[in-house]
Amino acid sequence: MNHPIAKGKVEHLAINGKPVTEVMFDLNGPVGDIHSGFERKLSGHDNVYIATSNLKKGAPVFNWRTWTGLSWEELAEIEEALDHKIPEGCLLENITFSGIPNFSKLEPGSRLVLPYYNEGGITTQAILAIWEENAPCATGRQKT
Repeated sequence: MNHPIAKGKVEHLAINGKPVTEVMFDLNGPVGDIHSGFERKLSGHDNVYIATSNLKKGAPVFNWRTWTGLSWEELAEIEEALDHKIPEGCLLENITFSGIPNFSKLEPGSRLVLPYYNEGGITTQAILAIWEENAPCATGRQKT
């Protein structure tokens, strides 16, 4: 039997940088999020991908980044090192978790199993796959 390596808690939810009280997922990722979708175009984040294939910037590829999660504890460490508060949502994260040690270093293929949810007699559950640590996005800045 598989046993969890940690039991975390959801601290914050956001869609496109805006706080929300719930996030609905479908097979493309968080509904309404700019990064959800089955495929995406190669971009500036993909220098290694582009360098190791025949694909060019703008080519359609499978979207590995359908959702983004952060660690409450790791974010606090970064804020302390920078001596600056990072506003919730400005990194375009969808979920901020606490209680999961070394969250940003979880192995690809790790799963985050969320509790069952029942609405109108229908029970569902989200299981989120970890693909990789996401590089910062130059276009992810909130407009002021």
